[in-house]
Amino acid sequence: MARPDIISSTERLLELIRGKNPSSPEESTVSTPTSYTDRLTSSFKKVLPFRKKMTMGVNIGYHDLKIVEISHTSDKKLELVNFKKVPFESDISIDSPIFPRFLRSILADFNGSSKNVEIWSAISSTRVETRYLRIPKVPKKQVANAVFWSYKKEVNFNEKEEIFDFEVLGDINVDGIRKTEVLAYSAPKEEILRLENIFSKSGYPLTGMTIISFVLQNLLRSNWIDTEGKNLCNLYIGRDWSRIDIFSNGNLILSRGIKAGIKSMVEAIREAMYKGPEEVSSDLMDTESGTESESVDEVSQYEAEQAHKIFDSFINNSLAFVDEDEGINLEEEEIFKMIFPALERLVRQVDRTLEHYSLNFKKERIGKIYLSGPIGNQRRIVDHIGDQLGLAIDVFDPFGPGLQISEDISIPESVSERESFAPAVGMALSNTSLTPNFIFTYKDKENSSKIRRINNAVFTILIFLMAISVGGYIWQGYRISQKKAQIDQLHRQAGNIGPYLDQKLIAQLVEQIAQKRQRVVEVGQRYIGMAAITEISSLTPSNIRLSSLIAELGKVMEDKNNHQKRLLVIDGIISGERLIFESALAEYLIKLKGSPLFDKPSIKKKSIEIVGDKEVLRFTAKLEFV
Repeated sequence: MARPDIISSTERLLELIRGKNPSSPEESTVSTPTSYTDRLTSSFKKVLPFRKKMTMGVNIGYHDLKIVEISHTSDKKLELVNFKKVPFESDISIDSPIFPRFLRSILADFNGSSKNVEIWSAISSTRVETRYLRIPKVPKKQVANAVFWSYKKEVNFNEKEEIFDFEVLGDINVDGIRKTEVLAYSAPKEEILRLENIFSKSGYPLTGMTIISFVLQNLLRSNWIDTEGKNLCNLYIGRDWSRIDIFSNGNLILSRGIKAGIKSMVEAIREAMYKGPEEVSSDLMDTESGTESESVDEVSQYEAEQAHKIFDSFINNSLAFVDEDEGINLEEEEIFKMIFPALERLVRQVDRTLEHYSLNFKKERIGKIYLSGPIGNQRRIVDHIGDQLGLAIDVFDPFGPGLQISEDISIPESVSERESFAPAVGMALSNTSLTPNFIFTYKDKENSSKIRRINNAVFTILIFLMAISVGGYIWQGYRISQKKAQIDQLHRQAGNIGPYLDQKLIAQLVEQIAQKRQRVVEVGQRYIGMAAITEISSLTPSNIRLSSLIAELGKVMEDKNNHQKRLLVIDGIISGERLIFESALAEYLIKLKGSPLFDKPSIKKKSIEIVGDKEVLRFTAKLEFV
């Protein structure tokens, strides 16, 4: 039966486990379920991104800054929540020392105090080299090395001055051989650091940096623009140059720059307007007079400005260009004829590029072509390019129907205005798993992957330990409830059994046991002789006959250690072969020693005698009672 102090100690242990203070039972240190849940939720919010992730695309152009913000919800839905166009002032450009401050003011006004935003921008594509490669199927650890040397064979780039990166597109069978499709690229570190520093100085560091070709790829990969399952080509006609980007299954396969653009069309208008069929001799000869040279330059600049005005009015869908002061009155058809030669040269280069793609890459024709840049607003040019290439043609419209756009914003009405936001929208769709990032290359991804694997391993171990702890806590609670039930049952049993043990009752029980033991000893003393005879009879073999058995029970002998001894003396003879007498006697003594009644058997005397014409060994042995 448990003592009261043991039970109270158990109760105190239970109270300690439950969080109670034994010294002050009225106070409880256990948090309420609500506060515990709040703390748990707060802890997980620090680890898990419960809030919407916002991505901001910042496209820095020649004359303005375009910003687009897109929210990424937990169910992978994308919503365009805001966009803005900020024209540059006369003293503002990306190379200006005050540009970071200008950028900070614009981004602060656009973004407000939100910190959960990623910022992406782009550098010029002119010095960025891209190559579509097919490498042999190799283990994952060897892919980077295989891509590097394959790219090195095609592009001569300086590793110290350029970054190298690649994106694995997938596996493909080429003539029955398994290969891996890769898009590799290199970009100048100088331009990357320049743009990165501008954003860092503005207080809004970049999350990612890419090029326009890759942000257009974002529009296709995220299904922001429906590809209709076709291979697509995007033709960007810029101010000084144009770019052809070809996509297959949403992946950029080929990118090519062309030294022909709006400038060549403006030049075609200038030549048609001011030179005519015969070149002016003053434009062809060197003049020795500085005044005359300056006059020629002024005239050329004026002609270029006039040509720009004519071209701008044309791409803005003006039906005619009228300048009464100069006496110029041009219909839309006349202007188109002026730019026709430059436009044809551009179309031929696009056609050759598309033919090169179909022959050397996917062995498939382009299904549709998109036109981007300010020229896309002029439908006459758009339709002419489509007719010449024999392809369906459209303009990149990032505000197309069916897209998720916030209700509190209104989209631009002009096609060219909407198209001009396509790069910024593509930047806002960026993320490190979807978009090549010049400031987070494959080496950074490998390091991040290692860290993520370590974190996952640590997290898994912590979860495992936590599961063990929770399981142990539950098991301990179950065991405690069992012990409490057992204690309650013992209490009930103790109440029914009685009486309670005390010192007097224990002394009485000890006395009773001592008396019973004394009676057992007395009975044993009384029947010890009979027990000895029975034990000797059972241990004596057939070849040994006992002639006498003397038990000295009344005479108690003491040895030198004052131990009392009771003795048993036996006489007997061993018959049989003489050679076995000694062994038979020794075996007999061993049996006697193994008996629980006897101890220390010894031979007092032995001799060979003749009994009935046979030799026997007569012996006298002495044994002590245990």
